[in-house]
Parts: sequence; structure tokens; C-alpha cells
Amino acid sequence: MEALALLMAVFDRNEEMMKEEQAEPPTSSTTSFSLLDLPPEIWSRICHYAITPDKLTVFPTLTNDPAYWKKCLAQPSITRTCRAIRAECLAAFYGDLVVLYRAEWPSYSLRQWLKAIGGMNREHVAIYDFDSVLDRTEGAKFRFVRGSQYWERCVGMAEVDDSDGEDGSELESEDEDDF
Repeated sequence: MEALALLMAVFDRNEEMMKEEQAEPPTSSTTSFSLLDLPPEIWSRICHYAITPDKLTVFPTLTNDPAYWKKCLAQPSITRTCRAIRAECLAAFYGDLVVLYRAEWPSYSLRQWLKAIGGMNREHVAIYDFDSVLDRTEGAKFRFVRGSQYWERCVGMAEVDDSDGEDGSELESEDEDDF
């Protein structure tokens, strides 16, 4: 009988210990975790996975369809979390973007898109302007232009209104009828 009583006491003690462990609230270190606390190489990898754009955008698309422009102006959701993440992710997002543009095409769509994304983001966009004359032996001739350089050229020719936000914050608005 003594062995049985001892065994019951051990089980009761174990039950009490389990209840105490379950009743303890989690510590603050286990409930919150900052993405920016990760080592830079891991954070950079997460950022690139979260923001990978379609690698190629061809302008112009002559449409006034608000749904199309909303899709073109969409920025990754992760950029809405905090300023530090926004700055780093948008630079990577627009830096990975390649825009093909042909000089003879109407450029209204491209100018409007560059205006909407803002001056800081234009710095990272790569625009490849290619000649309309194709040499059969050499293929298409591409000329690389930064988005900001293309923008300055348009402003110099008075083709655009230069009153835009610097960080693309105007993308936050719901007004899609600007195009």
C-alpha cells in the first residue's frame, strides 16, 4: 500500500508541476520578434523573396483601365510595415525591375508611372530604350537609362509636371484615374 501511496503522490506532484508550467505567461522575448533583429544576410534574403517583381515590364500599354494601373503601381505589402523596411525593400524592388521602352512609342504611360513611383524610387529603375531599327547581324541595340535620367530628360523637355513625392508615398491614395 505504501508503494501505491508513494506512486500517487508522484503523479499528483507531476500534475501540479504541469499546471504551473501551463499557467505561466510567456515571456516578452518569446512573444515579440523584430525582423530587423535578424543578421543582415538573412534579412536581405527574406526581403528579396518578399519583393521579387515580374522581371520585365514593357511600356507603353495604352489603357486607361484603373485595374491595370493599380497592378502596375502595386508595391510589395512588406513595404508597409515600417520606414526602415520600406526604404530597403523599395530600393531592391525597383532595382530588380527592368523596363523595356522603344523610343518611337508614345511615352505617356512610362512618364506617368515614373511620376507615380516617386523620385527616390526612380533612381533604382533600369530602363532599356531600344532602337527601332534592328540590324539582322547584331540584333536589337539597347541603351541603358536610369529612371531618374529619363525623368530629367522629360522634365527638361517640359513633357511632365515635376511636382511629385520623393518616396512614392502618393501611391497610398486610392485615386487611380490619373492615368
